[in-house]
This record gives sequence, structure tokens and C-alpha cells, in this order.
Amino acid sequence: MFPRRIAAIAAAIVVLGGAIAIASPGVLFPNPIAQVSKEFRERSKEDWLRDLNLTPAQLQKIEAIRNRYKNDLTQQRQAVQQAQKELRAMLAGDTPADQVRQKYNEVRTLKQQLANSRFNSLLETREVLNLDQRKKFAERMRHQRREFRERFKDRME
Repeated sequence: MFPRRIAAIAAAIVVLGGAIAIASPGVLFPNPIAQVSKEFRERSKEDWLRDLNLTPAQLQKIEAIRNRYKNDLTQQRQAVQQAQKELRAMLAGDTPADQVRQKYNEVRTLKQQLANSRFNSLLETREVLNLDQRKKFAERMRHQRREFRERFKDRME
């Protein structure tokens, strides 16, 4: 009888531990892919800045541009994500079509505002660069777009 009780307690601990790990995997096991991705983005950012041979003054101006847009871009991304989440819920539920269409238009508008902010930031950054640096930057952007398409081409089909 005693070994059965121990086995039952052990099984309960294993089941509860598994349920906790499934419910919140980031608590027990941080997402290594997200960490690697963040590290890659940071390293990639440093690489392109170094490849452009920027002067200290240019670096300072670019950092100021980034800082000026950072909060707005973050808020706009969050607004897009929230609106998309609401749209998915509306599509899955019994929300009338006209309300779903309104939410879709809101998502589209928010995405356009985000794209405009990104583009404005890009234009301001472009103004800091000389002609050779702009050419290198444009080539790097083309290269990143090609890599992105290659990496996700199976998802796009």
C-alpha cells in the first residue's frame, strides 16, 4: 500500500509539473530561438553600421533618429497587433460583417501608419549618409529582402 501511495504522489507531481511547463513554457525554459534572433538582430545592426564606415557624428545622428522614432514605432506595432487580435476574434465569432469590415479597415490604417513612420525614419537616416554609404545601404537592404524571401518562401506559397 505504501509504494502505491508514493507512486501516485510521484505521478501527480509529474503531471502537475508538465501542466505548468505547458501552460507557461517561458518560465521554466526560456525561448532560445527568440534569444538567438534578438542577438542576431543586434549583431546585424552593428554589422551594417560598421560596413558603412560611419563617422562618429553620423552614428550620433542615426542614434538620435532611432531614439526619436522608437516609442512611436513600438506603440504603433502594439496597436496593429491588438487590432489584428480583435479582428481574428471577430472573424471567429458572430460579429456582423459590417463591424468586421470596420475592424479590417482599422487594421489596414494602423499598418499604413506604421509603414509611414518606418519610411520617414528611413528617409531621415538616408539624409545622414553620403552617396557611397547610401549605395551600400541599399545593397544591404536588397540582400536582406532576398534572404527574407528565401527563408520564408514556403510560408508565402
